[in-house]
Amino acid sequence: MTRRFTIRIGAETAVAELLDDESPRTCRRLAEAMPLVSQVNHAKVAGAEFFCYVPFHEELESPVVAQTCGNIGYYPLRQTLCVFYEDMPGAGQVTPVARIVQNIEGIISEGRRAWQRQGGVISFDGLTGEADE
Repeated sequence: MTRRFTIRIGAETAVAELLDDESPRTCRRLAEAMPLVSQVNHAKVAGAEFFCYVPFHEELESPVVAQTCGNIGYYPLRQTLCVFYEDMPGAGQVTPVARIVQNIEGIISEGRRAWQRQGGVISFDGLTGEADE
C-alpha cells in the first residue's frame, strides 16, 4: 500500500506519496519524524526549489540530480527536505522521498511566494497507509 501524507504551506494543502520502494531507509526516517513542522526557505542558486530542515540525518540513498515538478528529495549534506516546483536539471544529488500527487498548482504558487517571503511555516503530517514489508 502506498503511504500518503499532507503538506501544508501558506494557504495551500497538498498530498504526497512516499517513495518507499526507491528509498526505504530515508522514507522510514521521514515517516518517524511526522508530524513535522519546520521553517520554509527558498533556494537562491538551485532554482525553483524551497526547503526545510528536518530532525534526522540519513546517508544519501538512490541518488538523483535532475528533478521533475512535484518531487520531494532529502539532501543529506544540509539535512533538508527539498520541494521542487518546476522541472530542473538539479544542482546536487538528493534522495528521492516523495512525489506530490494532489494540488501541485498550490505548491507552485506557494513556492513562488517563498522566494519573496522566507521563513514561512511548512508541515508534513497525516501519514496514511502502511509501508510494504
